[in-house]
Amino acid sequence: MAMGLKKLNWRSVTIDRVPPRPHLEILAGGYRRIPVLQVGADIYCDTQLIIRTLDRLRPDSPTLLSNRMAQPLCWWWDKTMFPLLFKLLIGLRGNKLPREWLDDRQKFAPQISLKKEDNEKDISLIIQQINTHSR
Repeated sequence: MAMGLKKLNWRSVTIDRVPPRPHLEILAGGYRRIPVLQVGADIYCDTQLIIRTLDRLRPDSPTLLSNRMAQPLCWWWDKTMFPLLFKLLIGLRGNKLPREWLDDRQKFAPQISLKKEDNEKDISLIIQQINTHSR
């Protein structure tokens, strides 16, 4: 989406949604998350860094992180909203999510139970917290 907003030519590749991603790990020096941006020989591995790079590469198109609120909002989303929405997803659909995806996420969020029944009982509380943070 960001590439289109910046009116940049781009290509994409299809990659497994669950690691291992051996070709990506080689390209990105062991970095395992997506998205990744390659511009020539340079590799960018963080969404905020990618967006700042796109703004730098194409300053004549709409700026994506144009004001002082953009980065704090990104931080707030990552630290506050994402964990709540993740727990809500597990509570609502945990038994339908691929086991390998859940196992992979557990390594990086050991503090969050990835069992549907653990999060299902907290759905009303999670929704209240989301509503509180969204106002």
